[in-house]
Amino acid sequence: MAETTKAVTIPAKSQDDVFRRLVPETYYGDANDRSPPIVAEAIVTHPDETRTRILVREGGKNPAVVSVDGIHYFYAKNESDVFAGATEIIRLVREIAYEQQTKK
Repeated sequence: MAETTKAVTIPAKSQDDVFRRLVPETYYGDANDRSPPIVAEAIVTHPDETRTRILVREGGKNPAVVSVDGIHYFYAKNESDVFAGATEIIRLVREIAYEQQTKK
């Protein structure tokens, strides 16, 4: 998998997959000086050219937590085919980053 320190732009074909994993299930809390580190960042560009920045923070022994405003974090909803939504966003971002790097 690709490791990147830059935000990854999520292409339109993958946006539904990302948004399904952003459905909030449980509020985690606000970001502060003691918050776990950010482990993934993605920018989704919508059809109208607006952008949504997604931040994923390590959750320790718990699932990762996600934010779309950089302040309020939540555990993403788990569904039968989606385990730990924020963790799966990390996987998707890495896969997309790898695809983008190999096309260069």
